[in-house]
Amino acid sequence: MLLPVAPVLADTYVDISVYAKGLTSVGIVNFTITYISETQLDFGWSYGVNTTAIMIRGKYGVYPDNISASNETPSDGYLVYSGNSTSCSDTSMDFDLNSGAIYYRAWAQLADGSWVITPEEGWKESEIMTLLAFIAMALGMSFLASKSSYYVLKFLAGMSWWAFAIYWINNTPSSITDGSSTDTAVIVLLFVIGIAFVFMPFWYTKVENGQERGGRMRLPFMKTDAQEDADKKRAYRPSRNERTSAYEDRITNAMSGIKNNQRR
Repeated sequence: MLLPVAPVLADTYVDISVYAKGLTSVGIVNFTITYISETQLDFGWSYGVNTTAIMIRGKYGVYPDNISASNETPSDGYLVYSGNSTSCSDTSMDFDLNSGAIYYRAWAQLADGSWVITPEEGWKESEIMTLLAFIAMALGMSFLASKSSYYVLKFLAGMSWWAFAIYWINNTPSSITDGSSTDTAVIVLLFVIGIAFVFMPFWYTKVENGQERGGRMRLPFMKTDAQEDADKKRAYRPSRNERTSAYEDRITNAMSGIKNNQRR
């Protein structure tokens, strides 16, 4: 019940008095959906004041239609649970057969049999499909990064593999045991692939006649092979023997030219 409120008269300032009243919760409280496997989702909840039962209904793709009046019983979608318990499971769904998201609504039923027209709701989708989506994103970014010299794409490709690894850690497939050697190997591999793409611009490979030869790590401040060759040529000083040999070659060529002219 509201407490009486004193009237406020207009003046040069406004003095507002706020009176608080106790709040009560009517309906479903703490409604949760937990992914167990591709064929099972678990639900948990508690009841508010004057709430005696619950009805949970699910539907692929969209939320089940809401009711428009308290005397109307929810009927859209398929029935997951109806009763006065505080937990249940949906084992009728199968993400292997239908990979789309399932949307759930939970209506509270009051002691007089009427329904609360504001339901709790939530949705879940196949974690395997989400995992495949991360794989597709990482592979797509990796393909673009390998075809482009744009560093940001390579960095984003590495980040996509790390995002994949983080999702794997938090949502390991049910067929793989958390902390197992397989689980650890996959996580390490994903992070290493990410590191490789992030540092891809620093790895330099030499291509000659369309074939890749060797490769070594090249940091941004390191020079290319062409630059290094030019520096070597500028800094190179021939030895005395090399200078003498070059001088003799020039004389020999000159004498050969003179003899050829005399014969003509």
